[in-house]
Amino acid sequence: MSKLDIDKKITIAFLLYLLVFNISYSQTDRLDRSFENINYYNLLFYNEIGQNYPQGKIKLPDIYPLPNYDLKTNLLSFQTEFTLKYPNAKTQIIFESGFSDQGMILVNDQFIDQNIIKGNEGYSHTIPNDVLKEGANKITLLIIFHSPIWNFEGDIYIENGLEKIYLNGLWDHTIHKNLENNFQRKPTQGLDLLSFIDVDLSRYTLNQYVDIDWSKTDLPISIESLYDDKYLNGLFCFRKTIPLDSIPEEGFVLSIGNGIDDYDRFYVNGFLIGSTDCFSCKRNYRIPKEFLRKENTFTFFVVDKDGPGGILSPILLKSNNNSTDISDQWSYRKLLELQMLVTLKNNIDNKSFFTKSDFKFYDLVGNELSFKSLLVKDDKSNAIIILVLTVILLFIIVLFLFYRFNKKNQLSIKETIIEESIPKFIFIRADRANHKILIDDILSVEGKKDYVKLQLDSKSYLVRKNLKTFLMDLPSSKFARISKSVAVNLEKISKIEKNIVYLNSEDYHLISKNYVNDINDLLI
Repeated sequence: MSKLDIDKKITIAFLLYLLVFNISYSQTDRLDRSFENINYYNLLFYNEIGQNYPQGKIKLPDIYPLPNYDLKTNLLSFQTEFTLKYPNAKTQIIFESGFSDQGMILVNDQFIDQNIIKGNEGYSHTIPNDVLKEGANKITLLIIFHSPIWNFEGDIYIENGLEKIYLNGLWDHTIHKNLENNFQRKPTQGLDLLSFIDVDLSRYTLNQYVDIDWSKTDLPISIESLYDDKYLNGLFCFRKTIPLDSIPEEGFVLSIGNGIDDYDRFYVNGFLIGSTDCFSCKRNYRIPKEFLRKENTFTFFVVDKDGPGGILSPILLKSNNNSTDISDQWSYRKLLELQMLVTLKNNIDNKSFFTKSDFKFYDLVGNELSFKSLLVKDDKSNAIIILVLTVILLFIIVLFLFYRFNKKNQLSIKETIIEESIPKFIFIRADRANHKILIDDILSVEGKKDYVKLQLDSKSYLVRKNLKTFLMDLPSSKFARISKSVAVNLEKISKIEKNIVYLNSEDYHLISKNYVNDINDLLI
């Protein structure tokens, strides 16, 4: 690989780093929700694969009230079997009218779709052939219910063009208790309004986000006291870096004893851990160890809908062995300010409104509110930091390229000087005449007592000189001895086999033992 190629690769690497750096710290709104799908998948479903502890039978499709809904949003699974005759055909599973609220599907304990299925939209997906088998197959629905009812509407069936198998009927169902505290909701609190804001807030949850210009506070704290405004309502963000010397096998539980007014979403290192729409409910967010590292970014989005709001008690990070207070020095900022947010008192009656129509906010005089336009933009200080760092990186790149160019130029000059100092030809006396011999035409020089035999491509000359003296007229960078009596032009070597040097198809010489290492080093 040439030095020029190396320089190109290094330059490209620097530029790619610069590009990634700027993207990472970009403060623009992005509407890509794919990371949330991955988070839900990892957090809620991964450890539940293969679990089989049914609590009873339930008929699907149908609509059922959710038991014990007063405090929690639950992770539930539904499971049944179907018999397939043609597993190699293109097979689809179809929910004619979907289901509430979010979920994923497994066939024979394997996920068939890496995306979260949104409820009440109708759904179909091709099942990979390597998942299916002839005969009995197991299908599992893992679903997060945010609403007070189980809602399955329309037929559920499997079809592949050769057979159509209806899955309507009795299914085993299980309520998964291990995550029941991560998603809580009281019916009287209404729906999570963050679900209907078409703005991607994920950048605030990432470790590389720059919040150096944010204000800091200890907790607990009220929103109103932070901004000295007793009528303040809106969306607020709290962030803190949490270093961990060790991570317990069971992970941690983050606990807020007196709740958050009004509701919140909690993220760790960009992963959604839980949400609660209930200002008086105790937060006990289980954080799986898979999402933790030595340096961790904890992020809360807090919505104050009306009246007083804020984080109402200290934040504790608990494991089986100890409890640590992490309430001090949280960075915070206001993301969205509204004088009033709607509170729905009857969640059940208004569910169809949210799922079957566009959700909009209006101010007190009837003007539609755009959350994207109202969202507080990042301060100029962040942009200045990014600009300064970008300039520094560009300066480093320019300095590096200048150094490489200068070094390469010096080497080129040195090589030119050396090349120019090497003679192109010599004159010899042979056959009673002086002959001009191009050095590049010389194959070998062989000593014969007081004479040397000068071998060219087409002819040879016998010159009255000893070998040592004659070699002093030739450039040492091109000629090397391979024995006591023979020197060859290194550029004329076609191959070396064992101890034989081939200069052309007819001309060859033996390498003596004393010169084997020397000739190999020169060729390398």
